[in-house]
Order: sequence, then structure tokens, then C-alpha cells
Amino acid sequence: MEKKKQVVKSTTNNEIIKKGLPILIVILLLLILIFVKACTRSNDLDDKKDTKPNKDKDITDVIDKEEKDSEEGFTTENTTPVVKVCKKETKKEEPTKVVVEETKPEETEKLATTIITGFPANLEYDGEAKVVTVRIVGEDGTEITDGYTVKYVDEANNEVSQLKEVGTYTITVTYEGNETYKANTYTTTLTITPIRVSSNTTLASALRLAKEGDEIIVDSTITEDTTLDKSVTLKGENGVLSAKLTVTAPNVVIDGLTLKDTQTGVQSGKGNGIALVKVTSTGDFTFTNNVISAPAGKAYNGLSINTTGKVTIDNNTFNNSNGNIYNAIEFSNNTPLANGSSISNNYFKVGANTHNMINIYNIEDNATIDLNNNTFEFSGNAYRLANTKNHTATINMNNNKYDTTDDYNNYEYAGLICFQPWPGENPSYANYTINMNNLVGPNGAVLTANGTGINQIYYTYDDANRTVELPTIHY
Repeated sequence: MEKKKQVVKSTTNNEIIKKGLPILIVILLLLILIFVKACTRSNDLDDKKDTKPNKDKDITDVIDKEEKDSEEGFTTENTTPVVKVCKKETKKEEPTKVVVEETKPEETEKLATTIITGFPANLEYDGEAKVVTVRIVGEDGTEITDGYTVKYVDEANNEVSQLKEVGTYTITVTYEGNETYKANTYTTTLTITPIRVSSNTTLASALRLAKEGDEIIVDSTITEDTTLDKSVTLKGENGVLSAKLTVTAPNVVIDGLTLKDTQTGVQSGKGNGIALVKVTSTGDFTFTNNVISAPAGKAYNGLSINTTGKVTIDNNTFNNSNGNIYNAIEFSNNTPLANGSSISNNYFKVGANTHNMINIYNIEDNATIDLNNNTFEFSGNAYRLANTKNHTATINMNNNKYDTTDDYNNYEYAGLICFQPWPGENPSYANYTINMNNLVGPNGAVLTANGTGINQIYYTYDDANRTVELPTIHY
């Protein structure tokens, strides 16, 4: 019995071996494949040193391989667990990089700079270019002499090369800086003021300095008789002209002065042709914003004007002359008053003169002149008109006013206008047209026609008792 059992057992073992051999072969092949794949991947990782190993991917690759093998007939129904072996990956260490940082030299803080300009805020015009002194000083006291620019800009925002003409300039000094000193910019303004006639200067010296078109400021009293032979503007700032002034240059402007001659003329009569201001030129003349006061001696005229240019006499006050001025304003009989001339907006006080306020004898042919908005506290012939050359002209007399008038011999010489021909010259005014709107006479009455007595507006007078032909008057 015992021997029979042993035979049975031997037969069983052979069968087991016969059946298990294929499974062992499959397992062995899988292990070989896994080992080969792991070795191959390890070599790939060594070649790609900068690529981080991914263990999860390796395992996935093995599983994919197994699935592929199964498809090729290596599958088995044996459920014996399969151990998957991967070669342990060893990351190859990269050599340590040594970074050498460049050592920069420690920066030294730049020293501050101060820009100093060597001129005041205002300089008086003297005809010379202004020299601008610039100093640049470092914080350590060092004088810096280069590396800067100076720029001048005038009131019209134009860059100019020098400071010379009257006006206000913006001055910019720019220092560009260097390795030691900081850059800096300095901006200021400089005004070159007009020439001034002050207590220590004379009008004659100012004229020598001035050029054509300049303005001369008068802030003191001028006591020397002076001739204006340059086209300048006399601008008063509390300035007084206590002397006689002769104008020979064209385009002269007298603005804002008080005229009070303390030396003029003789003590009786008409002053022998003396005038406070005498104009004999060939250009325009402007007299505005002035005050004419009583001279110490007699003067025939306050203003005596003989010029071919346009005349503007505007916004002046003629004070009481104490009987020392015969005519306030007189124009030449020889030179016609130019087209566009205007004597307007002036105020004549009682006693401003002893005879006629405004005398016009000759007007440019086909001219139009304005005599508007003048006020006369007393009108003893405010306007004396003649037409020496029998020219055609239009005279505007709008908004004039006079408070009282001459009552001599029952108002024989009352009114605003005296039509009096120049002796021996044309007696006709037929070529004149006068526009007289809003004329206010005594007692505030608006006069619209020539009346009698206090309401008389004009009269005629001729030394030779000739018949005087009147102009056309529009009220």
C-alpha cells in the first residue's frame, strides 16, 4: 500500500511541473523586460541631466508594456501576483556653480550747487547791452566756471541774444552738473525800465541817450528849455515842465505832464508869440492827459502847432491861466490841419485863456476832423474857424458843452463858434460842412439852431467888414 501511494505522488509532481512551466517563463520574461526598460530609462535620464525624473511615468510605462505583452499571447489565467521591479533612479548631481558678484564702488553723493546772478531786478535803459554776471558755487565752496548756459526770453516769448531794449526778460541759467556737483537751474526776471528824467538828470541828457521811438519817464521838474529833436514819448509820472518845449521831430508824444512855465515871456500884452509848447515838424503829434496851468509870464499860445502830420489833442485839462495865455491852442495858417486830426475830450476851465480856445485857420482839402466831447466852463469863442485856402472839409462837433458865454454888448460875441477869416484871405466857408449833434449850451439847453442872446451858437467877424459866407451846419 505504501509503495502505491508514492507512485501516485510522483505522477502528481510531474504534472504540476508540466503545467507551471509556461507561467514561470512568462514571469521571467516580464522581469527581463521590466529590467531592460528600467535600464534604458535610466540611461535616458543620464543623457538629459536637466530633466527631472518622473517615477509615475516609469510605472505607467511598465503597465503599458504588460498590456502590450498580454495582447501578444503572454497572458495567463494564473492569478499569482506579479512584482514589478524598477531600477532606482539616481539623480546625477550637477557641479556647484560659483557666482562671483561684481563689487561696485560705493557712490559718493554729489555736492549741491548754488547759482548766483550778478544783477538787480530792474535796470534803467542806457542804450547798452546788459552784462549778466553768473557765479556757480559748489557746496564745498568751489567756484565752477564752465558747464552752464544763459538764456534770455523777452515778453513776446522770443529768445534774444542780449539784454538791451526796454522790457521785461526771463533769464534762465542752466548748470548741467558733473561727477562731483549736482545739476541746477535758476530762473529770474529782469526789467529794463525806460530812461528817466529825475532830480539829478536833465531832459537834454536823456534825449542824447534815447533813440527813435523810446519812452522817457519824467518824474521831476524840468526847468531848462528843451528841443525834442527825436521821435520820443515824454511820459509824466508826477512830472512838471516848468520851461518852454519846442518839438521839431515827427511822431512825438507828450503824455501826462503838468505844464507850468515859471519863466515865460513878458508881463503884459500877448506874449510876443511865445508858446509853452511849439510844434514845427513834418509828422504826427500827440498831446494827451496833460494839465496846462498858469505860466508866470505872458504866453501868446498854450500850444502852437505847425505840422503836416495828424494831430491828436485828447483828454487834457486847461486850468485858469490868470490871464497869461491868449489862445489855448492855435494851428498854423500856412500848414493845413491834416485829415484825421482830433481835438476831443478836453476840459477848459474858466480863465483858461483870454481870447479863443481852439483856433483852426486852414484844413487839408477833403479832410475830416473831429472836435468832439469838449467841455468849456466859459465859451468866449470856443472855436475860431477860417478857410484860408477855400478847401472842402467836414468838421464833426458832437457832444460839445459850454456852461456860460460872453455877454458883452448884449451877447454880441456869445456862442460856441466865431467864423473869422484870416485877414486878406478867403472869407467863404461854403465848402465846409459842420455836423453838430447834441450841443449843450448855457443852462443845460440842447441847442438845435442858431438863436439870439444866450442861445446864440455862432457869429461872423471880419476885420475888413466883408460878407462872410457860412458853411452848411447839420444839428
